[in-house]
Amino acid sequence: MIQEFDPEALRAWAGELGVETFAASTGRVYPIALKAAPLLRRWVQRLRDLGVHFAMNHRWTGLAGARWTAHFQTPEGECTETADVVILALGGGSWPDTDSDGKWSSLLQTVGVRVAPLEPVNCG
Repeated sequence: MIQEFDPEALRAWAGELGVETFAASTGRVYPIALKAAPLLRRWVQRLRDLGVHFAMNHRWTGLAGARWTAHFQTPEGECTETADVVILALGGGSWPDTDSDGKWSSLLQTVGVRVAPLEPVNCG
């Protein structure tokens, strides 16, 4: 599925959100404004319009159960949510100041998911 979402498909998707893009000589796609925030805002709004609920300030602390029960630490304390499907958007491990610390990899391993070690991809 990811392979089918090639640079042209990415450009079409961004265009549907009203964001113009260009393809660099490397094949990578960038917004013409060279800022990702407008694209992200429009994508989030589209998802909200489709009924997606975003729970902010929730730190995922694990999964358990026959159905997926996700555990979170929130400013109000611990909470759980149970779902038929869980989509994780976890980020990398190189920005601990923004909680992108890669600790999620060990949480996935506890439920039997194989995780490749994180490696830098944005340097020479």
